[in-house]
Amino acid sequence: MNFARNRLLRSTAFVDRIVGACLIPEEGEGGGGGTPPADPAPAPTFDAEAWKTTRVNLAGGDAERAKVLEAFETPDALFARVTAPEPVDWRKAMAGDDPEELKALERYADPAAARKAWKAATAEISAGGKVDPWRERYA
Repeated sequence: MNFARNRLLRSTAFVDRIVGACLIPEEGEGGGGGTPPADPAPAPTFDAEAWKTTRVNLAGGDAERAKVLEAFETPDALFARVTAPEPVDWRKAMAGDDPEELKALERYADPAAARKAWKAATAEISAGGKVDPWRERYA
C-alpha cells in the first residue's frame, strides 16, 4: 500500500487535477462588453464539495486509495504532503551496509554530533595522543 500511496501522491498530473477541480473563481463584478475588469481577478476559493467529488473520482473505486485520500481535507494539505521531502536516515546513508558502523552511529543524535566526535578523535590522533573510546562514550 505504501508504494501505491507514494506513487499516487507524487504524480504531478494527480496534483494538477486536484488543484484545478477544487478551486473555483469567486463570482464578482467584471467588465462588460469584452473589456477587461479594472481590478485583477479575485483569488479562487476552495469548494469542499468539488474536493469530495475529486477524491472519489481519483480513488476510482479502490478502497485503499479512497482511505488515503480521505486524510487530506483540502488540496493544500495534499499538495504539502506531495511536495514535502522524504525524511533521510542519515545513519543508514553514512553506514551503508555495515551493521557495526550503523550501531556506532546510533550513539549520535545528529550528523553534526558525529562529525564533532570524528573531528576531535582525528585531532587527538594527529597530536600524537591516544583516543579513549570510553571517555567519548561516557563523558
